[in-house]
Amino acid sequence: MLLDTDGYPRLIRAAVIAAAGTDGPVVRVPDFGMEGVGVIWGVMTGGIAITAGHWIGPACVAEITVTAVRAASDYAEGSRVLTWLAAPLAIAFPVTGVPAAVAAKSMLSAIFTLRLAEECVRHFAPPVFTPIHLLQLTGHIRGTIARLPRGEEITLVKTLLAVDSAMGR
Repeated sequence: MLLDTDGYPRLIRAAVIAAAGTDGPVVRVPDFGMEGVGVIWGVMTGGIAITAGHWIGPACVAEITVTAVRAASDYAEGSRVLTWLAAPLAIAFPVTGVPAAVAAKSMLSAIFTLRLAEECVRHFAPPVFTPIHLLQLTGHIRGTIARLPRGEEITLVKTLLAVDSAMGR
């Protein structure tokens, strides 16, 4: 698992917490949705590359980040159904419905961050990172981010977001 690898846990946990906070219950920064997550992903991607021993440059970081933001945005556009499903809940139970919808968005941002981190760790692992590797990474990002969340991803994100997590207080 990528969080068992030296150097990555603290970096990834920080990015997951920050991404969850752009939509979520901890800190709500207006108009800082996917754009803010994109900034977080860019910093995380560069950090993972450096930790793996690669300096990939701003253009490469931007390409990876833009690909991830597009994939996440496409997912969000395609899942407007979630908004329609959450609307009756928010109307019927405004005190709990709205926070539930915000928490769902927060969780998705955190899961997408974790998925991007997993792909970056995997693709930066070889000793050399070439333009071919960049194409492979961006291709995998498109297919990885736009999936339904799995139970183990939700559990891991909850662990990463826990205040008293053993992974770096």
